[in-house]
Amino acid sequence: MQEKPVRMMTEAQQAKLMQFVCVGLEWVAGQIPFDEVVRTFGQPKKYDADGVRMIEYAYDFDDDTMSVTFSYDKLHQIDGKPSINTFGIKVGDGVGGDVYTNIPYETWDSLGLHRLARGELIDGMRTEMGDFFDPTGLRDISGWYPTNYVTFGYRLPMPLDSPFDVIAGFGYLGEWVSKKGDATLSNFRSAVNLRSLAIGRHYLTPEELQQRQLAKRQKYGEMNLCTGMVCP
Repeated sequence: MQEKPVRMMTEAQQAKLMQFVCVGLEWVAGQIPFDEVVRTFGQPKKYDADGVRMIEYAYDFDDDTMSVTFSYDKLHQIDGKPSINTFGIKVGDGVGGDVYTNIPYETWDSLGLHRLARGELIDGMRTEMGDFFDPTGLRDISGWYPTNYVTFGYRLPMPLDSPFDVIAGFGYLGEWVSKKGDATLSNFRSAVNLRSLAIGRHYLTPEELQQRQLAKRQKYGEMNLCTGMVCP
């Protein structure tokens, strides 16, 4: 079977992708309602099947450059309604697709996202467990991802009392400087070919919320800031 020729996304197509990312990030963070998404991009296709957990709203393009989804979780409800789950984009057919981009991974630093740093305090109480650079392809024993596929992880800084985190992952194809070198960012280059991205909510569990509240009380108690009023 003959391989399809590689197509580069045009500047206009990449600008549209970036617009989707900016709006999708705001939607996941709860800064805009879904009605604002529809006003910006038009009416999406809705996919909601019995027995399927997610409700998806999708934007597809005739040139197959990318597919965009906004999903809600029917099993996790907020105020009796499905909760916001994930915003995602797949470029072309994904990892092995023929549509390429020229979007350096550093681009996402400009959106107010914070690079994951293992061991860092998230909200002054919890510890970050993720890494910014993940050699996804090297870790994948299934062979689905090529060895030069990596993921860059980010977190959106949220208010200290937010009931959820916003986590983002950007999947790229690039090139290892040395195949014998370490699986680190310093040994990876040419990370401009974005293949997919996902920005999602992680709702804190009741235990995590309780731990955060207890840590706050301990902190304020140690600082001796209580003055007869109820501590936060």
